[in-house]
Amino acid sequence: MLLANRSVGNPNRPFLLLGFSSRICPPFKRHRGYTRGVEAHFDFWGVWATVQGDAHTVSQLIRDFRYFHRPSPSMPSKVRLKIRAELPSERPPLRSIRLNQRCAVYREDSHTLWHEYDAGRSFVRWKNESAEVFCPQATRRHELSYLYLLSRIGEHWDQIGIHRLHAAALEVAGVAVLILLPSGGGKSTLTVAALEAGLARLISDDMPLVDSQGWIRPFPSRIGWKNDSLPKSVDRADARPFFRKEWGKKTLID
Repeated sequence: MLLANRSVGNPNRPFLLLGFSSRICPPFKRHRGYTRGVEAHFDFWGVWATVQGDAHTVSQLIRDFRYFHRPSPSMPSKVRLKIRAELPSERPPLRSIRLNQRCAVYREDSHTLWHEYDAGRSFVRWKNESAEVFCPQATRRHELSYLYLLSRIGEHWDQIGIHRLHAAALEVAGVAVLILLPSGGGKSTLTVAALEAGLARLISDDMPLVDSQGWIRPFPSRIGWKNDSLPKSVDRADARPFFRKEWGKKTLID
């Protein structure tokens, strides 16, 4: 059941390249007293990731990616992420290479810094497969960590022949059914209606995976609901808000 067609997309919106600049990375306010926090491990179809940070953000990520969460790693992590509420304590000598109205990107060899210069001053700094998110605002810190993991894991998937689709996916009588519609087109509404009627089982609400053999693999992230009123079948204890800087609030249904 193919309702519409849409090309495969990256969960992160691309930067708007406005030109090159020799502007030096701005100094950071110095903070001390960072603690390691809690740690979580994920197995994303063979791509392992380790996350360290404050208990609230890490618990949100575990809830986001519960299907992939593991108590301990069985292989070395290819993606490592540290999450911090304070700003960086040092300034790397990097020059800006991309600028737009909301952020700047600084890079030197394999060392990259993404600087969002609105209120809250968020930073994402990474080198090779290790990254750090710096953000004092809890909701934005969660969103940045979530988006970074999706982006880096997706790059590793591409290398092993697993690709992301922007679609809803259901299993009906042993067959994978894809519903491809633009954002706001009704994928989640159709998905919830099919689940409530007992006609299907959920594979993914927004991002199923297709491998090089043509098999659909599950990516059971939470169902995203944009309406103010939840479906009658949903217990409010299973719903939580997810705040997105550019796309507004939506409710995630476990």
